[in-house]
Amino acid sequence: IILSKYSASWVGFDNSDKIISQCQAKLLSTDENCTTSNCVYKVDAIAEPERARELVKNLPSTVFIDIGGNRELDGVLKMIAWVLQSFDPRLIVVKSRELVKWMVNSDSIDCTRLPSSDGFTVEGCKWF
Repeated sequence: IILSKYSASWVGFDNSDKIISQCQAKLLSTDENCTTSNCVYKVDAIAEPERARELVKNLPSTVFIDIGGNRELDGVLKMIAWVLQSFDPRLIVVKSRELVKWMVNSDSIDCTRLPSSDGFTVEGCKWF
């Protein structure tokens, strides 16, 4: 919620009326028809990716991904790839325990030198 307030535009998808209502209340959004750039759409983006993409009228600069904190890594990576291909956002925020485990345990990622906009993030593994 904090990051969404500083994003030029963002998008969210969920298939739960309860979650959508909570998001709209917390974000003070009453735009149920999603005429602005910032909107939470009622659609399962995993099951219906084409429909989810068609609902978005303006490309968002930020996409938040929370497809179940314990979803298997393959599903998380497929969702990230879909978001990149569909929206080409400037920022993707992902909530995934499996992705964190993979990054921390991966031999191909040097957590001590994670890239950042101004060089490298010091002690990046501690962020996870």
